[in-house]
Amino acid sequence: MSVFRQDSSTFEVRHSTGGSIIAESLNNLKLPDNTLKIMLASCATSTTKQYDSALHKWSKFCEINKLPVWTVNINNYLLFLTEMYEKNLGYASINTARSALSSAFGRVDGVPIGEHPHIVKFMKGVSKLRPPAPRYQTTWDVNKVLLYLESLQSESIELRQLSLKLAALMTICSGQRVQTISSIKISNIVWGESIQIKITNILKTSSIRRSNPLIILPPYHNKQICPVKTLTIYMSKTKELRGDTDHLFISFNSPYKAVCSQTISRWLCEVLKLSGIEGEKYKAHSFRHASTSKAEAIGVYMDTIMSRIGWSQKSNTFARFYKRPVEDSAEYAISVLDK
Repeated sequence: MSVFRQDSSTFEVRHSTGGSIIAESLNNLKLPDNTLKIMLASCATSTTKQYDSALHKWSKFCEINKLPVWTVNINNYLLFLTEMYEKNLGYASINTARSALSSAFGRVDGVPIGEHPHIVKFMKGVSKLRPPAPRYQTTWDVNKVLLYLESLQSESIELRQLSLKLAALMTICSGQRVQTISSIKISNIVWGESIQIKITNILKTSSIRRSNPLIILPPYHNKQICPVKTLTIYMSKTKELRGDTDHLFISFNSPYKAVCSQTISRWLCEVLKLSGIEGEKYKAHSFRHASTSKAEAIGVYMDTIMSRIGWSQKSNTFARFYKRPVEDSAEYAISVLDK
């Protein structure tokens, strides 16, 4: 973790991990503190953590091989990336290291490190020898989970079961990431026959060119798996517990605080297990695969899927990583709810 100390016009970094190399590289620009802080904020927290890990490996590599960390040398970067490849790391991990080096050390031979012809050629070789592959070759049957959720009578079950049920239904019906579901705030819910939920938090996919997804939950004829009905019951049961917490999902034990995305991920994995889905094989993110794959399989237009999920019309992410056959054999949410 990087520790910053402000002294008049200097911005100092205590070097405790490789990740602070990025802050140190900005230090060298001799810019004011407030400017440096804004520049550091350009990386999302998740990206910073990834870079932190990659640059920590770079620091260790330099230490072991007695190489200077700060000397810009394209051959040393290639040796480092080669070592990562020989340790059997995948394309994504090596590519993250490339981006981290480029972010920390800037340019070499007049171009960003990550765009240097030698680095580009190296990464092209990695992509052919060890191409990036989707985590799942198949996905689970949404109907299995829906049958389990339908067996839970929303009006009478305990808060714990209701929390898991609502999280699963909202994830299936929206096809959103767990991060998005955990970011839902009551103040951003627009109530009507269909519920609309705006997401105002900065997400993994947030950018100035792309709006955050708008979650739409329509009423459904089967009340036991109706997302609107389930959300209404959840709001009623948690009204006296949540205090001033604006986040939708709260813990089902005292002190009933907002839960993080990791907690909701555990809830979703538990739903899979209780539904008879192989929990060790599929993780929480597989809800996104299952939801989008079912929607496509039953004929939902691709532009509807892309719009609901938040992908651009030119994106090939769905075809490459999400379109999967069900392992066991036009409104987006209603389509995935229909059994």
